[in-house]
This record gives sequence, C-alpha cells and structure tokens, in this order.
Amino acid sequence: MDSLKKWKDLIGYACIIQNKLMQLDKKHIYEFHCPKLAATEEQINEAQAKIGFELPKDYKDFLLCANGWDCFWLNVDLFGTQELTSSRVTDALDLLFDVVIEYFPELEKRKNSILPIANSEEDLDTFILFLSNDEYYGKVIWIAGQEIDLFDSFEQFFCSMVLYNKNRALKNST
Repeated sequence: MDSLKKWKDLIGYACIIQNKLMQLDKKHIYEFHCPKLAATEEQINEAQAKIGFELPKDYKDFLLCANGWDCFWLNVDLFGTQELTSSRVTDALDLLFDVVIEYFPELEKRKNSILPIANSEEDLDTFILFLSNDEYYGKVIWIAGQEIDLFDSFEQFFCSMVLYNKNRALKNST
C-alpha cells in the first residue's frame, strides 16, 4: 500500500473515532477538531530548513495528508509545519528544560536535536521527536511530568494515540 494512502486511511479512522467521542461528550467537556488541510512539499521543506533537521519520512507523509491536528488527543495539539516553527515549540522546550529534563538523560544528551511535535497548553503532556543522527532518530517520547511511553516511530505514536481514543470511546459508550 502506498504510504500516503495508508496515512489517509489512518487519519480517516482517527476521525471516525473522534466523531464517536464527540457524540459521547454530552457535557461538551472537550473540543473536537478535524485535521488541518495537507501541507505542501514546499511548506515541509521550509519547516525543515528553519528547524535545521530533516523530518522522518512517516511524519512528512502524515503532514502531506494533514498539516497538524488541534485536540488530536484530549487537549493535545499535533503540530503541523506552522507550529513546528512557532513559539509553541520553544515554549514546550523551555518548560521541558526548566521542569523535567534532569530526569531524562536521553533527552539531555540530545537536547539540540529534539523537536516537540505535540503538546497541551493546559497540561504537561508533550511529545518529543528525536532528530539525532543515532539509534533514537525518529522515535517519539511522551512526557507528562515523567516518561509515559517511548514510541519507535511517528507512525507508532499516531496509531497508539488513536487506540487510546478508541479505548476512551469504548469505555464511555458502556
């Protein structure tokens, strides 16, 4: 299966689950949004030039299908090319380095080659993409005051968060 078709299918499935969660949220506690329109190759290249790193193929392919997604998981925004070069990234890094970096030696060693790709402006949830040229390249770590999970790739991160949403929907529908 072609990579972009696979991403379109994954995003479509995630939208179906988001829609189910929205229907179950009778008190309107959470915001629900559709993914943003696809990024262009030019937008991705510009973002990569500004951050000084090449993004992993799976993240670029996602961006070619959806250029970010507000409230992708609860109140966590999944960044598109615009957010990757905005104050959202520097704010997330500042918080990370001020509060929790001492507990994460892998982040400390690679602090010049990590990139927040999703975070909440209300909670401590931050998802960091490793861009270091080593065995951590392309991995995503979820930090919320402590390490919650380490994903082998952006795709694994995305699919896992969709599964978290699906489990929330199943739990709330009973």
